[in-house]
Amino acid sequence: MKNLYALLTALALATAAQAQITITQADMPVANDTLRYSVASPVGIPVPTQVGPGQTWDYGTLVPTRQAVARYQPVASINPLFVLTFGFQAYGSKVADSIGLGPISVQNVYNYFRRNSSSFSVVGRSVEFTGLPLPANYTDPDELYSFPLQFGDVDSTTFRVAFSVAGQGSLIQRGTRTNRVVGWGSITTPNGTFQALMVRVTERRIDSIISPQLPIPIAFPSVTRTIIWLAPGQKIPVMELSIGLTPQNRETVTGVQYRDRYRNLVPSAPLPAFVSPRRNLTVGDSTFFVNLTPPGAGGPNSYQWSVEPLTGWRFASGTSAGSTNPVIAFTAPGSYSIGLRATSGGLSADTLERDYIRVADPTALQQGLAAGKLRLQPNPAQGYTLLPLPASEANRPWYITTADGRQSRIWPTSQGAGLRFNTVGLAPGLYLLSTPPANGDGGLQLRLTIAE
Repeated sequence: MKNLYALLTALALATAAQAQITITQADMPVANDTLRYSVASPVGIPVPTQVGPGQTWDYGTLVPTRQAVARYQPVASINPLFVLTFGFQAYGSKVADSIGLGPISVQNVYNYFRRNSSSFSVVGRSVEFTGLPLPANYTDPDELYSFPLQFGDVDSTTFRVAFSVAGQGSLIQRGTRTNRVVGWGSITTPNGTFQALMVRVTERRIDSIISPQLPIPIAFPSVTRTIIWLAPGQKIPVMELSIGLTPQNRETVTGVQYRDRYRNLVPSAPLPAFVSPRRNLTVGDSTFFVNLTPPGAGGPNSYQWSVEPLTGWRFASGTSAGSTNPVIAFTAPGSYSIGLRATSGGLSADTLERDYIRVADPTALQQGLAAGKLRLQPNPAQGYTLLPLPASEANRPWYITTADGRQSRIWPTSQGAGLRFNTVGLAPGLYLLSTPPANGDGGLQLRLTIAE
């Protein structure tokens, strides 16, 4: 009996010790680190539901399609002049060859990091715009992780960075990041088995453009969701899942990558993927497409976009079918399918999202709503509508404008992870929900549909 008691006690102590997984600054990358990871197809990978203590996650059967290396470089090795902006303690890592934001594209995007006992943060960013290097410190650093990080922790932080070019305008990015440590346990990947924390990360961001070439400042809100597993000593996540939402608002895995060793992979075509922040439009509206295709193994990707049917739309804002992130304006009502071909090293792959964009006739829409014959989704529920915007946006002046130009002030309130706008008393129809530029940031303009 004593032996049984001793065995149970030993097991309990082992479990308790295992539960105390703690991530600190020692588990983060430093300058001159080169950290390899593999990318796998998200097809057939379910969103994990195992949360809480003592879990087991098995991704050992993943098949890598390509590999890449995250390199963390001293600032001076990227650009010696950047030391004047970021100092000697920061170190940088390239996050993208190019990023398109509406009609503007920037190249060679680097983030700059610092770590200390309380956090691992992005403190700066540099881009190239028309060949001009632009470094900028975050006025509000982006704390990727707060330390010590343990099971049950919830952290929510804000961030802001801005770039300005004389005569060209400004690019501004601001938002909030929320980390929830929802589980701990054992995770298996093709690279091995690790004791790790499972963290749900939600980033709510607003990218703004202020330019003399635009009639008004414009802003693009977005939400990025990821699930990551952090293991002591691994420096980057041992596993990372990108999470998207289906049209039915259900979570789905859209990307997979994991910490790995070198593998001699057969080159394969890049996996094309994209998303648009606006999918329900009216005639005359335009939307931009964010290209999520990872780099191909055979060199830089090239792209070819297509739209079905062949009429009722056009490329806008100086973009074309070969642009990385095009803007498309729609001139006729209907449903539009969007296709993307990605090519790298002579290998191509295609994706087609059928009926991805729906464009309504504003006249028919108003008549249908007035007659009570047409109901649109999504509609405000029980006299209010929710938008996935940071709570700080509630402090800005918001206005609602009717189709005939009448405007009135509306005061949102914070609810959960968004803002709630009360729409009780508004007649059925189309409205413009907007906020003007403030504090150097762009305004927001969102089309709102009120049904009976």
